[in-house]
Amino acid sequence: MYSLIYIKQLLETICANNLAIQTFGMGSDFDISIPEIKYPQVYAEIQTSAINDKLVTLTFNIVVSDRLERDNSNEIQVLSDTLDIVMDLRASLIGSQNENLKIDLNNSIDPFTESSTDVTAGWVWGVSFDIIDLKDRCNLPTI
Repeated sequence: MYSLIYIKQLLETICANNLAIQTFGMGSDFDISIPEIKYPQVYAEIQTSAINDKLVTLTFNIVVSDRLERDNSNEIQVLSDTLDIVMDLRASLIGSQNENLKIDLNNSIDPFTESSTDVTAGWVWGVSFDIIDLKDRCNLPTI
């Protein structure tokens, strides 16, 4: 069954298989300034989501970041490298879709620079996962 755990495992697997990504995390509150973070990092920040009839839409901001030099001399290189990672993630997610999981990959990406105490730059990419939910009272777990 598809769920938040499934989405987390899917993103973890995609990130683990990408040699450019050093750290993956997921949660509802993005804190990039954790000392043990290795960069480049991908973080899936849970956003307001929706549930309708037989569809659950889980929405995330995927934050892809890397460290900047203190003088920002590598800003364009970091933005370029992290954009490449966003494109890799997009390609991997396209291949993960099926009849019960559709991924809206047509959302915006926004660049950022120096957004944390770690002095990072990168991209915030909005992604929505549409999960077909065919549950009804007849197939719920009961005692």
